[in-house]
Order: sequence, then structure tokens, then C-alpha cells
Amino acid sequence: MIKLIYTLKGGILILIFIFKLLLIGICFFIFTYYPTTIYLYLAMSGIFILEIISYLYRGKEDIRKRIEEGVEEVANGNLSKKFDTTDKKYGRIGENLNQILINYRGALSQITYSSQQALGITNELAMATKETNQSINEIAQAIEEIS
Repeated sequence: MIKLIYTLKGGILILIFIFKLLLIGICFFIFTYYPTTIYLYLAMSGIFILEIISYLYRGKEDIRKRIEEGVEEVANGNLSKKFDTTDKKYGRIGENLNQILINYRGALSQITYSSQQALGITNELAMATKETNQSINEIAQAIEEIS
């Protein structure tokens, strides 16, 4: 179903391109055989309108592709990615994805901080154990000397 929709959008872009070519041909025909400029202006305004329509279709596809590529980049491990979208429809998606990344980076930094604290405590416990072991050995030697 989704591929059909994208195929239809691609088909619309192809139809717009064909209409633009047709209008360009009409412009040349009018310019060659009819000296009236009103027909030429009408054909040129039709080309302009079709160009605007194709730009709007292409722009939405570009935004969707950028979001897809950005999500793929994040999935591959780039957590520094920031989604920049100015489109109203995709802007909220970009903002929400940015918020997810901020929360995820915050959780990762908390995990890193906690693991560093745990490593520090583990090192302190190892040193305390070593000191206790040395003290026990000294006490055992003192008891041995007394007996």
C-alpha cells in the first residue's frame, strides 16, 4: 500500500514533467506561428505553476527521506544526530525524535557516571581489603612471635 502511494507520487511528478514539456512545446509553437504574446504568457504561467507544484511534491519527499536517513544514522550508533525540520507536518516528528535522543543521551550519561562511581568504590574496597589482609598478616606474625 505504501509503495503504491509513493509510486503514485512519483507518477504525479512524471506527469507534471510531461505537462511542462508539452507547455514548452506549445510556447515554441505559439512564438513561431502566432505573434500574440498573451498565449505565450499563459503557457509560461502554466509552466511556472507546474514547476511550483512539482517543487512542493519534491520538497515533502526530501523531508521524509531526511528523517528516514537520520533515523537510520541513529540506529547505526550516531547519538549526536539532530533532526532539523521546518515543515509543519514533519516538524513534530523531528522535535519528538530530538527529545528521545536527549533523554537517551541523558540516561547514557547517568549510566556512565554511575559506573564510574561503582568503579571508584570497587577500587576503594579492594584497597581496604588489601590493607585488612596486611593487618591480619601482621597480627598473625605478632601472635606467632609471642607464642
